[in-house]
Amino acid sequence: MYQALYFLEYGSPIWRSRKECLIQDQASYCTLRSTSLAFHFFAWLYFDRHGRSWLIDTGCTDSIARAFGKRVNITIPILIEINFGLRAAEIDNVILTHLHYDHAGNIKPFESAHFYVQEDEWSHINSPPLGKHKGDEFYIETTLRDLKKLIGEKRITLLNGSAKLADDISVIPLPGHSPGLQGVRVNLPHGPAVLASDSAHLLNNLETGSPFPKSFDINKGVESINILRLLESEGNTIIPGHGLPLRLPIGAHLVRSGSLVKT
Repeated sequence: MYQALYFLEYGSPIWRSRKECLIQDQASYCTLRSTSLAFHFFAWLYFDRHGRSWLIDTGCTDSIARAFGKRVNITIPILIEINFGLRAAEIDNVILTHLHYDHAGNIKPFESAHFYVQEDEWSHINSPPLGKHKGDEFYIETTLRDLKKLIGEKRITLLNGSAKLADDISVIPLPGHSPGLQGVRVNLPHGPAVLASDSAHLLNNLETGSPFPKSFDINKGVESINILRLLESEGNTIIPGHGLPLRLPIGAHLVRSGSLVKT
């Protein structure tokens, strides 16, 4: 189980048009309307060389998913307990790549974990003008309330940029889709992998250099994709936030359960 990464798919993929996923396809939508892309919903669980557990993102609850026109039949805490025999309260650490509902919408069950968030992301969810930027609709009051509780309990570290959290795990700022989005770099048996989260929702974003249309800052999104491309050229496997790599690296495993569908 050491140095192992698990893709926790808490719902079946939905299908989105290229226009919904790639900014460069906005103008050429008329020629691409029949093309659709599989859009998965993941959190990730990593066990480092010392056996410590690191959950990357928490997914969301069914009630929150329904508020966004979707449905979740299994949550991340239940998926972890079924597959690993671990209760949510036994998870050691949680890294939130960013604070959108589908990545940080189920914080409460992880009542013993220490959390890591970029300070830019925390500042944005607290900012009075929240709602005027593209993508701001993905932030929810539940996440803000749970984060404030973590701060009161001193169970959260607000990061300022890149940071090494342990021997096998570090974070990399990849803003654009949100102001404080961070990727997570983990060591696997045959090389490192970078969980890009929503700096590259799909491999298509990485391949085309085109960010997701609903982004806080498109230019920063392009810069983050270029960082990912450089990391890939240096031997890192890039894991998109809502998709799968062409092949899973050694030490990575897909855990499928539940369903999430458009309603």
